[in-house]
This record gives sequence, C-alpha cells and structure tokens, in this order.
Amino acid sequence: MANGAELRAAREAAGLSLSRMAQRTHFAKSYLSMVETGKRTAAQDVISAYEQVLGVRARPSRSAGGGSLAEELEARVVELRHLDDVVSSRGSPACRGEGAR
Repeated sequence: MANGAELRAAREAAGLSLSRMAQRTHFAKSYLSMVETGKRTAAQDVISAYEQVLGVRARPSRSAGGGSLAEELEARVVELRHLDDVVSSRGSPACRGEGAR
C-alpha cells in the first residue's frame, strides 16, 4: 500500500498544493497532512482519491521492485507534455485561440 511520503511526493510532482488536493478529494487538509507526514495511516479511500485526482494507480506491490508512485506520475507528466507539444505543433484553430464563436 502506498505510504504517506509516496502520496506527498506524487502530489508535489503533479504540482498540486495540499489545499488543492483537499478540495479535489473532499478530505480535510489537516487530515491529508497527517496522512502525508505519517501521523495517520493512508487508508484505501485516501489512496483511491489520490489515484483518481493524479490519474495514477498506487499498486500494493510497489515496494517489491515496482516504481514509486512519484516515478510513475513523473513518467505520466512527461507523456502528457509530449502529447501537448504534438497537439500544439499541429496549429489547430483551438490551439491558436481561434475556436468556434
């Protein structure tokens, strides 16, 4: 199961503040802070909420040789940036701000 430090690293890698994560997951900011700092155990509903917001799965086998949640998220960010570059380079009207009016 993902631990609080992995959840925090993944959130920070995604560029989300703790306040924003609390808004998106509907958990109290203070509770998420306790989870991320290890003062509370990361319950499955919290892990699932992070997975949904970040678009990444936190696999229980992660510590047995798998990549960390933060590494998986970083790889996803690289993939999304590449896709953004591809779409932007096509010069579609939507990318140039010339969408339908």
